[in-house]
Amino acid sequence: MPIGGEFRQPSPTRSIEGLIGVDYELQQVSPSKGILYVPKRAIPEVIGKNGKNISRIEQELKMSIDVQPLEVRIPVKLKFTRKYGLLKVNRQFEHVPLTFYYKGDRLFSGTVGKKGVIKIDLESKLAKKLYKVWKKGETVYAREE
Repeated sequence: MPIGGEFRQPSPTRSIEGLIGVDYELQQVSPSKGILYVPKRAIPEVIGKNGKNISRIEQELKMSIDVQPLEVRIPVKLKFTRKYGLLKVNRQFEHVPLTFYYKGDRLFSGTVGKKGVIKIDLESKLAKKLYKVWKKGETVYAREE
């Protein structure tokens, strides 16, 4: 129904939210082609067995869909104790391998421990570099491997 002289079409993202079930970005590259960005670990689930799930999404959107990994920056909080540098991420990343970055440069990769924390010995070169970053008030981020 026209609203104020304009016709508004339903958003295609609303129609697929129930089909995907994870954070995603949808980029339409042509009228008949799109790219669906989802977290790397969710790609098999989004595609489904024999492509069943992605076929339903394509039918709903009326376009061909390519599924690619979503590069999400995970915020990291830095904290320092007398013995350790602590990198804290959301607890949903417990036991998940992450790669940590500063200004686009890879620092290291590691698996997040209990309570979303990675401990680094304060005497290490990495901890000293992270301390300088923290003192400047700058940030570190992580990405899933």
